[in-house]
Amino acid sequence: MLSAAAKYLVHLEKAVALVLVFIAAKLAGSAFGLFTINHLISLAVVLGLIAGGVIISLIFPSKKEKERLV
Repeated sequence: MLSAAAKYLVHLEKAVALVLVFIAAKLAGSAFGLFTINHLISLAVVLGLIAGGVIISLIFPSKKEKERLV
């Protein structure tokens, strides 16, 4: 089931990469005392990035998937 979903959600991998970058920046900022980010804001950013990756994958499917649908 997950492999079938991964085939259609082609932009989700990029969204997950952005989530990891955000988490790394949050951890580094907190560790060095540069800034802190509220937990609810972090949750909203992570959920927004994942939801955005899913939505963009549905709106703009891969070229192979477009050709298959035509």
